[in-house]
Amino acid sequence: MAQQFPNQPQVKTRKALIIFLKSAPQPIVIYSSNPQKDYEELKNAMKIPNLLVEKEATGPIKNYCMLSNNILGVMLQDEQYT
Repeated sequence: MAQQFPNQPQVKTRKALIIFLKSAPQPIVIYSSNPQKDYEELKNAMKIPNLLVEKEATGPIKNYCMLSNNILGVMLQDEQYT
């Protein structure tokens, strides 16, 4: 018979926007209220050289600013947390 664990924490999922920059060895993880919108905006900004991108975020990084020609790539990732 399987043992029940009544006090298991509820696992939630959130989306993280991950930005790869030319000048940074590690990707930057950004949490925002609408990561899908930010992803689309950054993806479109990559097509325009020397465009200054400035956004607000909700995680440990509160604001970020970068030039579009320094962005190598962006991606969305689902993360589980409790």
